[in-house]
Amino acid sequence: MSTILLVDSDYIVRPVLARMLADEGHHVLEAKSAEQALEVLAEVSVDLIITAFGLSRANGDQLSSARATGHKMPVILMKDYPGDVVDEGAYSAVFFKPLVFVRIHMAVERALSQFAEAG
Repeated sequence: MSTILLVDSDYIVRPVLARMLADEGHHVLEAKSAEQALEVLAEVSVDLIITAFGLSRANGDQLSSARATGHKMPVILMKDYPGDVVDEGAYSAVFFKPLVFVRIHMAVERALSQFAEAG
C-alpha cells in the first residue's frame, strides 16, 4: 500500500479523488493548502504527492520543491488552466481540471512504479 499526499483547496475534487485512491488500496493523506502539506511532510513519509497548482499562499510548483529539501517522491500536478506556467518536466504527470479519473489512476500507478524501480 502506497501513501499518497493529496493537496487541493477544492472541497469537491479533493474528497472525490481521495476516495477513488483509497478504493484502489492507497493510504491517502489530505491537505487543503501547501502549508498543511508541508506540515504533513515534516511528520510523515509519503510515496507520492498529487497537488493542485493554484493553492493559497503557495502553489503546487512551490510545494514540489519540498523534494529539494530531502523529500524524494514523484509529484503529479493538477492545473486549472493551460496558461499556468510551470516546469512540466519536474512532474511525473500534469493534468488539467476537470479530471479524468482513469488517466489519474494510470499516472499514479506509473509514477509509483517508476519511482520504485529507480530507488
